[in-house]
Formats: sequence, C-alpha cells, structure tokens
Amino acid sequence: DQPQAAWIYSAYPITRLGDILTGATKAMLIKFFVPLYLLSIIPVACIWSAESLIYLAFGGLCLVMIALISVVLSRTELPFTQNREMSQKGGTVAKVMLSMMVLGIVILIIYALTFVSPWFTVAASIAPITGIVFLNRYLRNSFKSKVALRDLEKAIKS
Repeated sequence: DQPQAAWIYSAYPITRLGDILTGATKAMLIKFFVPLYLLSIIPVACIWSAESLIYLAFGGLCLVMIALISVVLSRTELPFTQNREMSQKGGTVAKVMLSMMVLGIVILIIYALTFVSPWFTVAASIAPITGIVFLNRYLRNSFKSKVALRDLEKAIKS
C-alpha cells in the first residue's frame, strides 16, 4: 500500500507546498462544514429570533478556528504522501483533550456573550476572524520548502 499518487506534486511547479494543505483544509470546510452548519441555522432562526443568528455566526467562526488549530496541532502531511496505515493513525489523547477544552471555553464565551449587546458579539467576531487569517497564513508557510520537497521525493520513490 504505497502512496502512489504523490507524483502529482512534482508534476506541477508548486512554489509553496503549504498552499496544497490550505486548499485541502478549505475544501473540507466548504464541502462538509458549511452545508451542515447552514442546515442547522435554519431551524434556529425559525425557533428563536434573528438575534440568535449573530451568536451562531460567531460560533461558526470559532468552530472554523478550532478546526484550523486542530490541523496545525496534528502536523498534517500532504495528501497522498503517506501510507494508509500511517495516515489512519490516531492522534494523542492530549491533543483531543486540548481541543475539547477549547471547545468548552468557546461555548462558555458564546453563552457569556448572550448577556451583552449583540453589537459586542459582532465586534468580538474580529478575534476569530483574525485567528482564522493567521492560522491559514501559518499553514500556508508551515512547510519548509527543502525539507518538504525532500520528504516528497522520498515518498514518490517509495
């Protein structure tokens, strides 16, 4: 079970291998997260007031930021460059516990924001938006070109 599709990275002149990782992350979020999140917003908007949409948008931004943090913490390899056994290895318990604690903190922050003005929540949305931008930039630049290319060549040869 060799990573036989890794040749695709050498077929196209890529300047930054991190662009592939950020593209894969964006595709995953757009394909899986956005449709489910939009489907969950509709009943909430019907049951509660439109004011709850502000909190849902803030929560969605925080969830995207948490997903990007999980990608950063997992030190993800490029798609198709690992054997299937290696790509299906689970993460450590500490990373899972950390992400669960961060999720709990985000839930508490959203609950606390319901007691203040909705405009404060809109202003507080700057924090997750900034986190998303910086995490995306970090992922894009996280692969050192020489090290990543050497690992890529090794994956292609094996």
